[in-house]
Amino acid sequence: RLARYRKSDNLKIGDIVWKRNMPVKKLGELFSGPFEVCGREGSTIRLKDVMSGAKTSCPIEMLKKGRRGRKRPVKESFMKDVAVQAVDEDPNKVINPDDVTRLAATLANESGVMTRSKKRLLETVSKLADTNKVART
Repeated sequence: RLARYRKSDNLKIGDIVWKRNMPVKKLGELFSGPFEVCGREGSTIRLKDVMSGAKTSCPIEMLKKGRRGRKRPVKESFMKDVAVQAVDEDPNKVINPDDVTRLAATLANESGVMTRSKKRLLETVSKLADTNKVART
């Protein structure tokens, strides 16, 4: 009876597979692994965790065949851009007051409905305008 629902599998001993996790959280991990196939008894597969060496078993319907991932080379230009971006983001950066007033006007006039999130953002912008980090001209 279960053979009707079983996927066509070509699992052999030594293959690398990923095990499906039951969804507990909305953004939880769908698969865990990698696991190595150690043995087979009908539709039950015995697995060995590649990282820890722990042994477990699960039905074949919960497995996804995987291959070993290749390491991608890291581009040096990307790492230089990240370093430049980190230097540019100074926490004591002076904010232009014209930008703050323009942002507040845009938020207020964008639509006729004032939502709670827009109201909170306007309050944050007005507090920012009153702080001493804003450049006074």
